[in-house]
Amino acid sequence: EWIPGVEVIPCSATDEAIVSDVISLLRRAGKMPARVRDSPGFIANRLQFALFREAVRCVDEGVATPEDIDTVVQSTFGFRMPAFGPFAIADMAGLDVYVNILGTLHEGLGDQFDVPGTLQRLVDDGHIGLKSGAGFEQYSREDAEHLVLHRARAYSALASVMDGLASDYD
Repeated sequence: EWIPGVEVIPCSATDEAIVSDVISLLRRAGKMPARVRDSPGFIANRLQFALFREAVRCVDEGVATPEDIDTVVQSTFGFRMPAFGPFAIADMAGLDVYVNILGTLHEGLGDQFDVPGTLQRLVDDGHIGLKSGAGFEQYSREDAEHLVLHRARAYSALASVMDGLASDYD
């Protein structure tokens, strides 16, 4: 399997030393392990199928074709995902922006787009991401500057890779 991510899901009877050994082994094998709690679908499936469910709804509503939805996903937030996870992306964009967008989506599409309590509390407390120095993560001025520079470099590198993949596919 080419995908480097592996969800490590210990049960209550799993010896902690075993978990540590498995994580170390996975890292030595070039994988990127993440310890998660046993939950239906774990993390990857829950997130992937939430996206897929909403994509199918967009097709059903006549918002766009499957091909156009694939293009939007690949060339926007999907483009950013190899370099950053959803929390880093949200902190960079601004959690206040996310609350506003979720408000618009909630108004137009219903309760499935309620603002999560944790997000609302962060914004209410003034923790809106990079621009305030705190969001889901804490950022010193130096950390924020480094992250913005890293983002520019990562997106430039990703664009080059995507161009190469597109020409290979054509």
